[in-house]
Amino acid sequence: MKIRKILICMLAVCLLSTCFAGCNRDDGGNNTVINDGKTINIRTNNQGLGYAYVEAMCNQFNETFADDGYRANLLAPIEGMGEQYIYQDIYQGNSGVDIYIASADMKGGVDGDYNDKGPLFEDITNSVYKQKPIKFDKSEESETVEEKLDGLTFLNSYGGKYYGLPYVLNIFGLAVNKKLLDGYGLQLPKTTKEYAHCIEEIMKKAYTTNVFPFTYSVGDNNYSLNYVNLWMAQYGGIEEYDVFWSMENPVGTKLDNPADVFNHASIKPMLEDFIRIFDYNTAAFGAETQTYKDAQKQLYRGEAVFYTSGDWLYNEEKTRNASYLNDVVFIRTPMISALGTKLFGAGTSYGFDEDKCESVLREIIDGADANKSVDDITAQVNAKLSVSLDKADVKTVCERRGYACCNNSLQSVAVVSSKSQVKDLCALFLRMWTSDEGASLIANTFNSCNPFNLSALSDSQIEWCRSTADIMSNRYFRQLVGIANGYRRENAAIYNVFTLTGLRVHSYVLSNHRVTMYQDNTYNKTGNDSVYKNAAATMAEAIYAHAKNYSTLR
Repeated sequence: MKIRKILICMLAVCLLSTCFAGCNRDDGGNNTVINDGKTINIRTNNQGLGYAYVEAMCNQFNETFADDGYRANLLAPIEGMGEQYIYQDIYQGNSGVDIYIASADMKGGVDGDYNDKGPLFEDITNSVYKQKPIKFDKSEESETVEEKLDGLTFLNSYGGKYYGLPYVLNIFGLAVNKKLLDGYGLQLPKTTKEYAHCIEEIMKKAYTTNVFPFTYSVGDNNYSLNYVNLWMAQYGGIEEYDVFWSMENPVGTKLDNPADVFNHASIKPMLEDFIRIFDYNTAAFGAETQTYKDAQKQLYRGEAVFYTSGDWLYNEEKTRNASYLNDVVFIRTPMISALGTKLFGAGTSYGFDEDKCESVLREIIDGADANKSVDDITAQVNAKLSVSLDKADVKTVCERRGYACCNNSLQSVAVVSSKSQVKDLCALFLRMWTSDEGASLIANTFNSCNPFNLSALSDSQIEWCRSTADIMSNRYFRQLVGIANGYRRENAAIYNVFTLTGLRVHSYVLSNHRVTMYQDNTYNKTGNDSVYKNAAATMAEAIYAHAKNYSTLR
């Protein structure tokens, strides 16, 4: 079953997951490369959530293949080791490293600036992807690695071949201090209108409580892209979203006018809700300058109710804010309410008013979150609300509710150096890494919320872990990655020139368009929704005008 494959493949797609990236040793670690024909030398970067699982996996490999004399030699991690370091290290060819675990672009490793002597990365299509994972007793599982990944490999291939093994599929969502939210008598929001209602209710008391709807770190991470990408995709659909990020037609040909992607109808409604949320007057003190650790502390310790982040947040805070862990939960990002109006409002055959559209949308979302079928949801909503919805429209809502933005470090991979003298052993190591037992190992070794072992997550006493498993096990779950590709990726000028979009949207909103309906001294509400509607319309026009200035770059 495909859903099962997607979930189980997290142990491969997340395989090395966030848990790998980073060792925080104080002793400098091991830097002795062993070249005896039976040892794999492995290098990781020094960032992320942990190092224990890499060590545990190496230890398990050494135990499994002790009789064969094979060993995994884990070298000390390197701070910020990225793709340029890897490219240069392999190109120079004298480090002795066999496997690198970090972020790397497959095209750059196969057909980039350092490839005058051939690919830097070893083709692992046949040696890993077409093979079956290896259990700890050396026996094989029933499916191949490629089958377990089930389509979640597109960032790790180039020219029809696989050069890297993905290990990240962390999803973005909304971290909520539920203890605080309950104190306001509010429910967890499932739509942006419900989200907006929460903002208003929290702001009514902000002057006396100093508790605000949001916290975030403007310069320390790009988590706000969760809103940009998700709401655009939910409103416009995955096809339009793919065109936006590729600037190509669905058949793969360049658009006649690439800048037109910034005139899509999905941009304005996204901006309207985005501007409403990224408002300094509704954010906890210090949001302009603080680190992500400060923002997370504000969430856990009760200065803010909402923080957009990912399922990895629990890992980062498990020790630091242990006494507050049960106050915070992880939920799907609220769905854009404008989709309800688009599908069911004025101008459609239904002709519902906005309140009715919101009610219909909310009921469908409830059914989708409960993992019900489209047929069952349609019947239940029709009966409960006395409407007659077309199943196709219900299906649209369900599918788009299932969209989940994935951390763009999905590009993070384990790659085998083309200079390695033990490529067969490297393949054995990666195949063991993709086994079901690898999932159990990570669950037992690392404080992971990622579904390498779904049953462990589902049975957890921690609601955060259970909700993560619930989101990823939902039949409508679909990864959504916001990474430039196609023509947009190949044309460096177009990739970089749209300064009002992509990674810079949130900075643009916060720095140049500080739109608010709340006074900055009393936090009283002084305007209405038209404030955000007008600002969104103006900004959408500015973005498109800016993009058209570069149309000559086609």
